[in-house]
Amino acid sequence: VTLRKRWPRKWPRLIANKKTKIGNMHMWMEMQEKLDSSLSGMTTVSNSPITCGLSEKLYCLATDTCKKTDACAQCPGKTTPHMEESLCTGMPTEKASLSFKDADMDAGELG
Repeated sequence: VTLRKRWPRKWPRLIANKKTKIGNMHMWMEMQEKLDSSLSGMTTVSNSPITCGLSEKLYCLATDTCKKTDACAQCPGKTTPHMEESLCTGMPTEKASLSFKDADMDAGELG
């Protein structure tokens, strides 16, 4: 099974609670060693919505920090608190684009 990350980056740890132990932790550590070279260009983060939520704060992706529930105004581009997701949110800052390329160029059909 491959789990897709919500944001492409290197996780600070496998599980949110540092005191929790899992039986196959050695397998995860071996996989981390194998992937270290491919993850070397990615930013290692310190926080996430889960870790911030554990301390009743909201996660600011832009600064990788936990903000108090009334401090999302300090999160660049994401100034709206979303309590259920423990996240500072906001409108997208990048312009979206979409394009299609039709292989056979038949009028009125895609594909």
